[in-house]
Amino acid sequence: MKQHRILIAAERKENALPLSLLLESHNFRVCIVEKGYQAIDKIRSHHAKFKPFDLLITGSLMSAQSLWRMFLEIEKIDLSLPFIVVSNNGKIRLMKQLLDKGFYGYIVRPFDSITLLTNIMNILKNIRKYRRNII
Repeated sequence: MKQHRILIAAERKENALPLSLLLESHNFRVCIVEKGYQAIDKIRSHHAKFKPFDLLITGSLMSAQSLWRMFLEIEKIDLSLPFIVVSNNGKIRLMKQLLDKGFYGYIVRPFDSITLLTNIMNILKNIRKYRRNII
């Protein structure tokens, strides 16, 4: 069975640690970065090594504009990378714009870890259905 790679980005490490431990306990490989540009660099380097991430989970610490720019940069590197945002209710408008652009979902904070884990597993299980066709 493939061990999926998940990148958690734009989140304080201490905030991301419980999520990381939850995912690792379910046999996911997890990498945590705190800044959007670090996420872009990690995605780029892993993609170049033919070991791309299977999912990006980003927190809501970035401004809406920074999150939007990060999404557009990531789209240039790996158009098919599933992308989930964990946010608070204050960013609903941005979440709608990102959903319209084609990313995969968002979870409103505070969240239930079982719900998040179920959503992640559903995306990864049905990855071919979620990936956009690249022409």
